[in-house]
Amino acid sequence: MRTFFLQLFVSFWLATIVIFIGATIFFPGDAPQSPAESQAIFRSSAAHSLNLTLRDYRSQGCSAASLSDPLWLVADAQGLPLCGRLLTHAEGDVLQRAVRQDALAGARSGLQWIHALPITLDPGTKWFIVLESPLGRPPWFPPFPKSALPISILVTFIFAYLLTRPLRSLSKAFRTFTAGDLDTRLPVAGRSRWGRFDSADVQTLMSDFNSMADRVTELIDAHKMLIRDVSHELRSPLARLRMAVELAREDSSADQSVFDHMEQETEKVNALIGEMLTLSLLESTRQTPRLDSFDMQALIQELLEAVNFEISARGCKIEFESRLTASQMNGQPEMLSRAIENILRNAIRYTPFGGVIEVELSDLDEREATSVQIRSRALKISVRDAGPGIPLDHLSHIFRPFYRVDMARSESSGGFGVGLAIAERAVHLHGGKIMASNRATGGLDVQIILPTSIENADDEVSSYHLFGEGKST
Repeated sequence: MRTFFLQLFVSFWLATIVIFIGATIFFPGDAPQSPAESQAIFRSSAAHSLNLTLRDYRSQGCSAASLSDPLWLVADAQGLPLCGRLLTHAEGDVLQRAVRQDALAGARSGLQWIHALPITLDPGTKWFIVLESPLGRPPWFPPFPKSALPISILVTFIFAYLLTRPLRSLSKAFRTFTAGDLDTRLPVAGRSRWGRFDSADVQTLMSDFNSMADRVTELIDAHKMLIRDVSHELRSPLARLRMAVELAREDSSADQSVFDHMEQETEKVNALIGEMLTLSLLESTRQTPRLDSFDMQALIQELLEAVNFEISARGCKIEFESRLTASQMNGQPEMLSRAIENILRNAIRYTPFGGVIEVELSDLDEREATSVQIRSRALKISVRDAGPGIPLDHLSHIFRPFYRVDMARSESSGGFGVGLAIAERAVHLHGGKIMASNRATGGLDVQIILPTSIENADDEVSSYHLFGEGKST
């Protein structure tokens, strides 16, 4: 919008200057603007001054003060200066040209104009005067007030600002809607804040934006409802299926491994449904429902103990380091515990045998706080695995629901693509940021930044994109 404002401003300003100059040229009023009028006034004034100079010459001779004026010189009909006064080269050239042409002659010399003009006072008596004057505008150029430039800039700026104001609001609305505020709407005809500067075309754009926002919101709400309803509907038949498996296990003498496999598969489906319901709940939540004071360091240590069995089974280990000055924070521990657990399990899944997972808890320094736009005290949780990392073109999408780097969705490629989306939504509800990047030594580095108090979270989190790109916005 800044470029459009600049183009509009420059166009209006140039048009204002052209109109002003044109008006002063074609509607000059009583000011003598033509060269002929200027020459007539100049001759009349020069003749009067010549009479005074000659009067002084007759009464005082060459000692008259007017004859020694450096900017004024009188010569006879042959071009010889009175009292033998010396001429500069430029003055001599202009004077000789005026004598030959018997007409006004002039030339520029440095920062001065030199003029030589023939004047006849009495019949048969001709004189030439030579005078110097500072450079000025040509006689045909209109006078230009000094106040015209700043006034034209101010007026043009006001008009350009008012005309682009609705477009700036439209651009802001698009950014806000893209950031996840699906309730964003624009004022339409009949209740516009910009009055007559809000044209019909801009009103049409605003109306189209509102229609688009309404349709997108309807589709997203329908998507949420579909996930929630399907998840709920699947829970009942899944429970009956699990019960049937248990009954068949008790009444059958068949290989029990078959039933074990069936039970494992139903547990996977049950876990997926649980995560879908959790994600649906988090996406429909605007604020954290309950805030408690808890110890973040103790919460992470409990999580590490909970996943210790999986770590041992994978043949890897976790190194935990805490550099917090104070680990107490305000939030919902269950929600944050689920988010951090999802990230830990994702790191365990991709860390090879013998690999090391680094978990670090530290205070957020001022430089980092400025870069992520966190204005209150915050802490940072870093989870770094030793896996293969993620291709750069996928990094910005891994926090989207159901997104998988391996779109074939093979069982070996990871979970359901919901865990990281749950983690992002939980972090954002606490006014925080979550980011992922590849490590230079290999593996993925996931960082969670959380304000220690989220009472003013609405002021600190820009907004949450329902299908966020995983970027810290």
